[in-house]
Amino acid sequence: MAGIWDTWEDKEEGKNLNTFSIVTTKANPLLARIHNSKERMPVILRQEDEKKWISGDFDIAEIGSILEPYDQGEMEAFPVSRLLSSKARNTNVPEVMAPFQYEDLTEIKLL
Repeated sequence: MAGIWDTWEDKEEGKNLNTFSIVTTKANPLLARIHNSKERMPVILRQEDEKKWISGDFDIAEIGSILEPYDQGEMEAFPVSRLLSSKARNTNVPEVMAPFQYEDLTEIKLL
């Protein structure tokens, strides 16, 4: 995945902080169905773009093609329980890994 990072000084705390973000792009059709409220997905780098991204050795014209949504034909999805993102319950339990089926996602290519 494409990410960015920086080290900066928190002047209030007087500490250096290492921070990062995952770069996102518009969702491909597969992820748009799954992440349908914001229709975004992480930028998944193609193998041929990994070294360019890490080195920063690309021009402004290339960045658009690097940040394109990943080909949905190269992806598979599998459902997980909403328990995984629960703030109210302990999510460190075996049932978060149990197979889960959402009726509205039945026609999506799932594992």
